[in-house]
Amino acid sequence: MGSSGAGKSTLLSLIAGLEKPSGGSISIGGIDLERLNPKQAAVFRGRYLGMLFQHYNLLEEFDVLFNVALPLLLKGEDKTQAYEKAKAYLREVGLEDKGEQEARLLSGGEKQRVALARTLISSPKILLSDEPTGALDEENAKRVMSLLKEEGKRRLVLVVTHDLQLAEAYCERIFELKNGVLQGKLTEKEEILPKLEKAKAPSSFASLTLLKRNLVEDAKGNLLSFGVSALSFLLCFMAAGVALGAPSSVLEARYDYLECASATFGAKETIEISNSPVSLSRAYRPDIEVARSVFSSLDEVSIEPDFSYFFPLSGTLECNEETYGPISLVPIFDLSLKEVGSSFLISGHYPRADDLSSCLVNLAFLKETGLSIGDEVTLASSSTYTEGYLTHEFEATFPFLIAGSVKEFDFLSTPKLFYSYSGLRSFMAEEVLPEGFSSANLLEVVEDSAGDAPTSGYCYRVFCHSKEALLGFWALLEEIGEEESFTVDCFPLIAVSSYSSIFLTMLSLSPLFLAVAFLTSFFVIFALTYAHYQKRKKEGAILSSLGAPLSQIAAPYFIEAFLPVLGGMVVSLMALSLSINALNSILLRVLGLSSLCLNPFGSLFGVPYFIPLVSFLLTLLISLVGTLLGIRPLYKGRIYEELRDE
Repeated sequence: MGSSGAGKSTLLSLIAGLEKPSGGSISIGGIDLERLNPKQAAVFRGRYLGMLFQHYNLLEEFDVLFNVALPLLLKGEDKTQAYEKAKAYLREVGLEDKGEQEARLLSGGEKQRVALARTLISSPKILLSDEPTGALDEENAKRVMSLLKEEGKRRLVLVVTHDLQLAEAYCERIFELKNGVLQGKLTEKEEILPKLEKAKAPSSFASLTLLKRNLVEDAKGNLLSFGVSALSFLLCFMAAGVALGAPSSVLEARYDYLECASATFGAKETIEISNSPVSLSRAYRPDIEVARSVFSSLDEVSIEPDFSYFFPLSGTLECNEETYGPISLVPIFDLSLKEVGSSFLISGHYPRADDLSSCLVNLAFLKETGLSIGDEVTLASSSTYTEGYLTHEFEATFPFLIAGSVKEFDFLSTPKLFYSYSGLRSFMAEEVLPEGFSSANLLEVVEDSAGDAPTSGYCYRVFCHSKEALLGFWALLEEIGEEESFTVDCFPLIAVSSYSSIFLTMLSLSPLFLAVAFLTSFFVIFALTYAHYQKRKKEGAILSSLGAPLSQIAAPYFIEAFLPVLGGMVVSLMALSLSINALNSILLRVLGLSSLCLNPFGSLFGVPYFIPLVSFLLTLLISLVGTLLGIRPLYKGRIYEELRDE
């Protein structure tokens, strides 16, 4: 007994190992409580101590039988045996007919007797009772005290009470606490308790029962955790799929340009200006022997003159007195497309290889001009060629019949008209110059021009005549482009380089994106786990007082956190293939890139199914950390304070 604040409840919690002393030591039966770790302390409580609380501390949502059998279940006893013993103890306290009733439906006196049966079922050496009659009427108070007096014949019963009359009527000895000091002399009697052995594995029935209740009561929160996890994992998997698929998809886009088999090749030199920070760069067409030596490693390549001085790289077209343009004019060596494959043609027909009167156009051309297959467009070209005192005004009109439309990588694509280079070469050979000129025709003018003359175009046209040789052709172009003395211009390679830069920038942000997805999942799981614990924090303290190790208390919270996340990961895996197909369909329509996102579940870093494996480990990590942080107050806090928290 003692006044409020004297330390009565603190004394019981110290004896039970629910709190650690700020000084001194506590030894019970030769066991030093301070030397016990949390798991050993739980085993000690479950094996040697029983606690009876003023406010019963039952698990109100469960039936009476489960509440009474709980200490045995926590110690690993079989459910059937534990329930049989529980029924026997309920008979002993006069509640044999209440076993299947929920604890919350009992009266105060009945709850206290259920709590007493729960305390006695584990046959404790010491029974600690904190204000057992504080919430009871006089009749029930006497009944509980009578039961405790009877138990006092078989075990040590320590009772904290404020009722002096009850204490004098039922207790053998009364001690008073004043300012934390126990008044009165204790009879010294030493009983050596058996050495603490490793506890049996807890019964899964208790944890599963608590888990089932948690999953039902927290269904909305768990659905939220499931949804966030599924979305986060799906986005992470798809980001990994894009990271794997983007490089090859962007490189494959080179094949989707009709001009993939052509390039320009020239030379350049830098001219330094003395006493000036400025330098000049001069572009020119090198000797044909130099060009042939550069491309000598490729058999199926031809080096041709560039006619851009007389035939523009872009221009305006006329059709039915309407003007369209500017339109990119792209030479194709063989307009029948036999060299680059027939997959480009969408509608219409292939022209002859050297047919300069027909052309092919891309979809951007048809969309911007509104013209159709079969329409005829006209290109006007004019230029002046001067040789000494002689001048030739070259003016020509090129009518093109739109023979067909072709598909190509059309992201940000400009309108293009594809014409026959071999046909233009024949035209240039037939365009005869007047007498007096050193060249007989325009073809000779271009071929015989000095490398730095405008008529040379300052470059050659280089054509690859085999689809199988394209990879070697592109590799050589990239190698030449790295040299300071030469210039190469291949539109597909330039475009692919630009797209690669875009995707590399996007992929460089993927770690940040993945981190955000991970942290979002973690935050949601942590918040929900913590909220679930806060709702049932007293339940965790009750289980701890009954001898449950903290790992067992955490298990239902961990599994409750883990299952929705695992379910989200499984659903994201199931939805991944469909999502990848949908994303690729959208990206193909928007960017023109196919297979931009690949299934990321192959081997990575030499580890089969690397990404699913890492994802599963992340699922475990998120759930474990979220659970540990959620129930951290139980690890760090004073358990007895949780029990007294009303």
